[in-house]
Amino acid sequence: KKTSLELHSKSMVIIEGKEYFVDENIMKEMDIQKYLTQNAEECPDSIVRYLCSFTTDKDIYLIMEDGGSSLFEFIVKGHELVKNKTIEISEWQRVIKVIFKQMVECIEYIHSKNVCHYDIS
Repeated sequence: KKTSLELHSKSMVIIEGKEYFVDENIMKEMDIQKYLTQNAEECPDSIVRYLCSFTTDKDIYLIMEDGGSSLFEFIVKGHELVKNKTIEISEWQRVIKVIFKQMVECIEYIHSKNVCHYDIS
């Protein structure tokens, strides 16, 4: 599998051109991701795995599996394929059923670990 390196400033992060000041949220999210993915046998494959992290005076580096594009981007691309008649609507519906099943499995898993996720994408 591919890995992904994320760099977060300890004081500020830029998302879609907007600056946000960071407190401990990045560290908390990193700890939760680490906690959820520490047992590979029970963690669903559709949850991106935390691999490791390190910090400098200014930055936090997260090394994780590459989860690919966002769910929103995937759905937009899928709708374009249907619109362009590259795939049949029935084939797209089968894909959506698989994704929905994976989402339910992930939510069930994180809830079993007493974690709640407010942004499922």
